[in-house]
Amino acid sequence: MWGGFPERQHFALNHKRIWLHQPLTLEPVSEYLPQVRELIFAAQWKEAEDLFGEKMQPVEGDCGSGGPSSYRVNLYQPAGNLVLEMQGLGDVAKYARELDLDTAVATERFRSNGNSFQCESFVSAAQQVLVVHLTCDTPGQLNVRVTLQRQYDPLNCSTSGRFHDHTLTLLGHAVPDYWFGLAAHIIHRGGAVDPAGYQDGRHSSLLITGADEVWVLLDIATQDETDDPLDLCDNHLRDAESALPTLREVHVSEHRRLYRRASLRLGDPLPAKPTNELVDEMRTGITSPAPRTRRSR
Repeated sequence: MWGGFPERQHFALNHKRIWLHQPLTLEPVSEYLPQVRELIFAAQWKEAEDLFGEKMQPVEGDCGSGGPSSYRVNLYQPAGNLVLEMQGLGDVAKYARELDLDTAVATERFRSNGNSFQCESFVSAAQQVLVVHLTCDTPGQLNVRVTLQRQYDPLNCSTSGRFHDHTLTLLGHAVPDYWFGLAAHIIHRGGAVDPAGYQDGRHSSLLITGADEVWVLLDIATQDETDDPLDLCDNHLRDAESALPTLREVHVSEHRRLYRRASLRLGDPLPAKPTNELVDEMRTGITSPAPRTRRSR
């Protein structure tokens, strides 16, 4: 998940295998399914929901916090956060953010101190990494602190943050005994990386100054995939770095191979204007509400 502002970009990171691995007592529940269906077909929504919650959810267990849990299922857990903080920006103008569904690339653009900045991000299926690419039209104007972090949570998930060789790592240990790792490798053209990075139990960060371009490659791995999650992350990141010149091109090609199998066109394309301006024009009848071409899988 991508969000934030020009000064602080925030990527909320998830992995399908990271959830609270707690044993739960399971009981036969199929005998109640016909009753739940009958209630739904009779539009008795509340009764169906109550019966489902009472009879078809796992019985509560110990969540690892020292007492019985109020949760009836194992909880999905966030992996962590990647944060990019731009340093030394002045007033920001001409801010724009978009997600191109045809390329599966999210882009942010803005101007500050007379310079044009751009941040592109995408997840490469071919290389199994998140890619963030920062550029500026004026050489030496990129100053950014990159942080890998995981906030405190009440489910006894401990983390350890480190940095080495332009790489930030975070090793997580969730109760009862489940390990996962995150690694973010920083590549820069021009400028320098401050060798005095920062690390503690839940954060690790590095500062890049005076760069022309900055790439951040990030991977996540769990003990289901390997005995050493951080080592697997490191292998993926090395492969992605070696493919850096064609990383975006290969990503777009692989995405379009599936995405362009079908398309649906509804009217003429809309003018290239900010969404709020288009909405105002539609309300006054200046612009037709015909949407852009939509593609579906």
